[in-house]
Amino acid sequence: MKDILKDEIEAIIPIYTKEGGNFTKVKRVGEDLLVAKSVKSVLKDICKFYHYDLKSSNKAYGRMLGIKKTPPIPFTKNLIFIAVKTRKPIGKDDGAFSYVNIEKVEEVKEGTIYFKDGKVLDILSKDKTILKNINLAKLLKEKTTRDPFVLREEELNYNIYTKDILSLKEDLTIIYRKIQQIEKMFLE
Repeated sequence: MKDILKDEIEAIIPIYTKEGGNFTKVKRVGEDLLVAKSVKSVLKDICKFYHYDLKSSNKAYGRMLGIKKTPPIPFTKNLIFIAVKTRKPIGKDDGAFSYVNIEKVEEVKEGTIYFKDGKVLDILSKDKTILKNINLAKLLKEKTTRDPFVLREEELNYNIYTKDILSLKEDLTIIYRKIQQIEKMFLE
């Protein structure tokens, strides 16, 4: 994992080797790296390294941004991935998406992503879609870099307190009714 993260990652790209294997090319600011794993596995390894719950973040950030599929993945403030379709898979579990670090993108034009260091990546996604996803990722970065934990704790505490208050209110209503029944029995 340290080899993958040694240089700044520009993109994680699924590729087929001449032998027909499904590999991942890690495009980096320094030297690119070929990994004998699928993009999905490399992404899971990065999640483990950063102690990042991809499923939960996809759900939360997808809801926040109004995206149902492939929301941005903000590992750090300088490593925010968006999903970009870059190939047509030939195998069932090969995957079509690359993950591009928005911080390294210079421009998107005519089916190509141009990186700040001069490297390029041909894409199958529409330029308009990629630009929209980059803007959403920047919006997410802005929202999460302010102080994501305070926001999350306040939301969590509010939900916990609201549930506790509602539960307490229900309990008090039941107790009040029982007191009224007992009082009625004594008065009769």
